[in-house]
Amino acid sequence: MKTLMAAALMMFGAMTGLYLAFGLSAFYTTMLTEPGQSYSEEMQMPVTLLRQEHINILKQNLRLVKDLNTQYYLFKMDTAIGDSGYDSWAYQLRLRYPQKN
Repeated sequence: MKTLMAAALMMFGAMTGLYLAFGLSAFYTTMLTEPGQSYSEEMQMPVTLLRQEHINILKQNLRLVKDLNTQYYLFKMDTAIGDSGYDSWAYQLRLRYPQKN
């Protein structure tokens, strides 16, 4: 088992009110919320889209480490998960959203 250290969330845009999380951060957000999920061809990793309600759930359940004017959040996570959890999740998302040629 490994310990998850943190999830970083970046604001996508003030007009949309959405936050983006990539890679492991995206995976961490799915443990407590049900954000929109996809696979970024450009970044070559999973991405989650979070609304303010998702951020509020994370704030209630995790220790907020950093909050930079609601543009960026860093949360501390101490939840133990299996090593293959992220790999399996990322693989399933990649299959669901294949690259466009």
